[in-house]
Amino acid sequence: MNQELWQKFDKLRGTSAGSEGLAEFFQQEGVRFSAGDLATWGHFISGRFGRAGGMLNVPEWLAGVFATLAKDVSPKAICDPWAGVGFLVGVLRETCRPKVAVAFTQNHAEHAIGSVLVLEVKWQLGEPLHLLGSAAEKFDLVASILPMGLRSTKPLSVSGETGKIVELRDDLGNLVMVSASLHLSPDGVGLFVVTPSFFFSERSVFRQFGVLGLGVQAALALPSGTFAPYTNIPAYLLVVCKKLAARMFVAQLSGDEKTNLQILDNLRHGREGGTLELGRLVAPTSFTSLERIRTAERFGEAERRFGAPAVKLGEVATAINLGRFGESFAFEAQDNALFFPLIGNSKVVDSLGDLTLKKQNYAQVVIAPSWSNARFVARFLNSDFGKELREQSKTGAVIPKLNKQTLKELRVFVPDLQTQRRMLEIEARMTTEENTLLGLQNELGEFRRELWAAPRTAASVEQRLSRDRKSVV
Repeated sequence: MNQELWQKFDKLRGTSAGSEGLAEFFQQEGVRFSAGDLATWGHFISGRFGRAGGMLNVPEWLAGVFATLAKDVSPKAICDPWAGVGFLVGVLRETCRPKVAVAFTQNHAEHAIGSVLVLEVKWQLGEPLHLLGSAAEKFDLVASILPMGLRSTKPLSVSGETGKIVELRDDLGNLVMVSASLHLSPDGVGLFVVTPSFFFSERSVFRQFGVLGLGVQAALALPSGTFAPYTNIPAYLLVVCKKLAARMFVAQLSGDEKTNLQILDNLRHGREGGTLELGRLVAPTSFTSLERIRTAERFGEAERRFGAPAVKLGEVATAINLGRFGESFAFEAQDNALFFPLIGNSKVVDSLGDLTLKKQNYAQVVIAPSWSNARFVARFLNSDFGKELREQSKTGAVIPKLNKQTLKELRVFVPDLQTQRRMLEIEARMTTEENTLLGLQNELGEFRRELWAAPRTAASVEQRLSRDRKSVV
């Protein structure tokens, strides 16, 4: 960690200087950003401003991924259309040494700080879509961590490949990505961090990429907590180019440099990795998330092992009844029924007495007895695999939850009835033996207390212990 830089940061302790006052301080102290000090800057920004600061901390490993991808392009002109205080564009400028580096921000404080910290960059203050709309130059590399979940107040109108005007309505970050990508040179590359909704939202600009002559070459999932404490929203790093992509490379990045380099080498050579995390080639239009692919592969493995396919819950449920508000509401008594939590991660149960949430947060699912025992279905849905499936089926950005339709579509995997009965019998025997063992352990504790309380009875107690040990064996 850069001790000299920290010493200068120490001068700010005890002061209430906000982001606006930092530019003047950095100017007076001669503080400048260097890619080698990225971790130091990250600690300072997150420590001083936290989530409320609005300044995104770029992890070193992620900056390394950006830099590796950028070096493959050898860009002469680069742009970050949502630059913040310029940490990312600063790293890329040092890595690639382009002739021109441009940074856009609509925040006055960020513009003031970035102009002081990140030199040799052409800073422009203004609304990014407006600045991009008036930009005449082409960029070999556009790289940006775009705003997450920020709605745009107006649509973006752009010209498609045929010259026809296309009107786009999406989150602001995705609109900025499209506008910036259309400013790429013919062989240019865009590197953008986006939220998962880019792939599945009905209004996503991704659905218009073919019309716009754009393609996603790769979608690399970022690990959870990459941008904490600013946000915990999941994200992907996209590699965008100005040509359609028949196949898209997908993988899971991590904080491990060696693993990330292997992923980027697989991407560079267009090959799949030994595991899903190291890379798969998929059809762009069919991709919704890495988790979906992982689930599909696990289903395939389970189906091969059990020799039977998974089925949708709606195909084997004779009724799905949603709970209602009010103390007077009660689910109708039904045989072979389970109770499914619509929110959170509570257990699926087969008894009303086991409910831990209010009834309006459950759905009663009645299972056809000719297909399965409800208790067995509950066991599957409470397994790690079942929990993943439940979580993936939820909808809603604020409070993700299940509904009647998503419950019907939820796939479950259970063996035949004979296998189910055998497994439930074994489970019941194990529970009985565990309870017996627990009782013996409690009795052993009592015996020990007796030993200490009355040593003269030790012989008789030991006889009892020996007798019980034999019974357990």
